[in-house]
Amino acid sequence: MKDVEYTRIEVGGLRETRQGKVVLDGVVEVRVNDSKPFKMTMIPRNRVDAAIGRLFFMGLIGSMDDVQSVRETDSGVDFEICSRNLPLSPVDSDLTVHHEILALCMKRLFESTEVWELTGGVHSAGLFDTRGSLLFCADDIGKGNAIDAVIGKGLQSGVDFRQCILASTGRQIGFMIEKAVRAGVSVVVSRGAPLGSSIVTAEKYGVTLVCFAKGKRMNLYTHKERIL
Repeated sequence: MKDVEYTRIEVGGLRETRQGKVVLDGVVEVRVNDSKPFKMTMIPRNRVDAAIGRLFFMGLIGSMDDVQSVRETDSGVDFEICSRNLPLSPVDSDLTVHHEILALCMKRLFESTEVWELTGGVHSAGLFDTRGSLLFCADDIGKGNAIDAVIGKGLQSGVDFRQCILASTGRQIGFMIEKAVRAGVSVVVSRGAPLGSSIVTAEKYGVTLVCFAKGKRMNLYTHKERIL
């Protein structure tokens, strides 16, 4: 984050100089096996975790066993991997979760995100266990990047994604649900709204999609039998 000075204008002509904080974003280049790099616009501090999560989402790696080396450079991250082309398969999970655990996950996600409180300039994602304990969290300027980062952290730590809940702060889009599917996460909860593509994708791949999770209320959209 960076301190900035700005001028607040209110209707009626009042002007006031204030101090605030902004998120520092940047472009990170991800190179795989000496191929042409692809770019991610993100918070650079997340670059290794998010890049690992992105390679996993793309089906290029199935686990950290496929990653032979990781090297950070001035412009990004270089990987040597055993490249794969993994298909996207439906989630196979018998997980059930009480709705109060989902409410707890959202509460703890917002408690963990100081960057949002100070700047309002990020999306947040968190990976939780079935008791509502926070395993990993990440803030980023893009919803997808934040999910990539927590999935990347989980991969590096060897967590069992089938026993995890993925929580996020933003609107749910189909490709975000696909990130959960790739990991084998069967329950996704968000404070934001679902888009049509997220409902279609969640229904197709066996993901329980929960949105508008605010306080003690939430809406269930797909595979509702998992939520007690």
